[in-house]
Amino acid sequence: MMNHADNLAFAIYKSLSEIKEKTLLRILQRGGEKGSDDITAGELSREAQQLAGFLKLKFGEAKNVIVYVSHHRSIYVGLLALIYAGYTIIPIPQPTREKEEGRSDFIRSLFVDALLMDHVLLGQYLLDSSEYRCESFVCSQVPKNRIVQFTSGSTSKPKGVCLTDAQILSNTKYNNQDWEFDKSDVMGSWLPLHHDMGLFGIYVFSLVCGRQTVLMSPTDFLKKPIRWLTMMEKYSVTVTGGPPFAFDFLLKSTSSEQLRQLNLQNLRRIFVGADIVPSALTETFRKLSEYCSIPRDAFFSTYGLAEAVLYVCGRPAMSCYEFDKAQHLDTRILPCILSAESANFIRIKSENDVYCSSEFGESSELNVGEIEVRLPSLFSNYLNGEEVEGWFNTGDLGYIKDDCLVVLGRNNDRVSLAGRNIYLADILALISELNIPVNTNIGLLSNSVVGRSQEPKGFENAELVLERTDKTLDANQLLVQKINECLLKELGVGNLKVTLLKRGSLARTTSGKVTRGSK
Repeated sequence: MMNHADNLAFAIYKSLSEIKEKTLLRILQRGGEKGSDDITAGELSREAQQLAGFLKLKFGEAKNVIVYVSHHRSIYVGLLALIYAGYTIIPIPQPTREKEEGRSDFIRSLFVDALLMDHVLLGQYLLDSSEYRCESFVCSQVPKNRIVQFTSGSTSKPKGVCLTDAQILSNTKYNNQDWEFDKSDVMGSWLPLHHDMGLFGIYVFSLVCGRQTVLMSPTDFLKKPIRWLTMMEKYSVTVTGGPPFAFDFLLKSTSSEQLRQLNLQNLRRIFVGADIVPSALTETFRKLSEYCSIPRDAFFSTYGLAEAVLYVCGRPAMSCYEFDKAQHLDTRILPCILSAESANFIRIKSENDVYCSSEFGESSELNVGEIEVRLPSLFSNYLNGEEVEGWFNTGDLGYIKDDCLVVLGRNNDRVSLAGRNIYLADILALISELNIPVNTNIGLLSNSVVGRSQEPKGFENAELVLERTDKTLDANQLLVQKINECLLKELGVGNLKVTLLKRGSLARTTSGKVTRGSK
């Protein structure tokens, strides 16, 4: 029997073998309204092993495989089969728009000899493998790169992050330990598999740790957000999460009467992760707790990045709601709580190259700078050959205080106005409090509508570009005036130009983030 500590295929095989009769995946059809395709751990492993044997027979050794990931049973089985086969996986979304085609073309151009697979092709291979009765297969050899995860591309071209088995397994173990998961936990998700939060935080985690997982299509959630909550009640989900926009979108799209019909008291972990998690979101959490009986201590803020596989910090030690009400930190951003272990993985680099780290259990002076990380799951190199040694500069700004990391956004989202550093996070948090129809989750701070400043230290005459969340541009002038009055009063910014665009004007990445410097 295989016994490779850093072999992802073996770790999953061993995990699924121990719970082979347990239903591992529930793949919902039309958000659960047409039932679910349930698959036990044993069935998933057997189908994947059989498909892996077929793929090895058909394509041979050491292959790069680009997978158009989507919400189909053949994708969930196929991804595991590719791991069992010892191939390197490059997951990308199936392009549906012209902008997504460009991103997909760029990624495909980096893997000229790669195999290209989607749910239709993988489904056919599954049928073929059954017909030919291929020998089941789990590869004992570990590929140099198990998964190449592309960054969102919000501030530059997407970069391929090369991730090894050891890094993936290390992050999974670390996440499981920090969040104190229980074997009885049931996860529920609509997050897409091409994004690290959906791929590693949900799917790979469920395989390695043997956690039952209920999976919904992102499209089904976006079409009818209440399906997310209905899924959690029906299947007694205890762990879920997503980006900030999902919770606001859910509340705005669902009536209070609909919400009050649900009882979600089983939920004990609801993670929230993004570049910026505004504290104004706590009002959304409060209403969801009130309407659906979600425990208030379930919500918590997290920080992560593809270069670390996924999770960096953010323990569920105290809820976002409690932090906000206690005014634990003087900030409009929800803090990520550090554990004793995660505190060792993070430091702040100030502009004068002074480093600040957390003395766990003691308050440190406020020192805003660039966030640097160094943890066992940190990647070693990008696909372009750029290597990383020691501490990795994330490009995010933040500070550490009272055992918490406060993330202020990307370094590119800071400008110098009137001799002061102004952060996009503070601007967007203020605008969100005005309750006007603009999308504050995707704001663009720039020196022009179509580009970003190349100045490393910021610039004067900045422009804030926002999208309307409604379909009209009526009364734009009044809204701009209202925004400017608020910024002048609260931040002393009097020369910030504000431009409001139609909904959908700003180019986005496949994970929904704005592509900085484009429109």
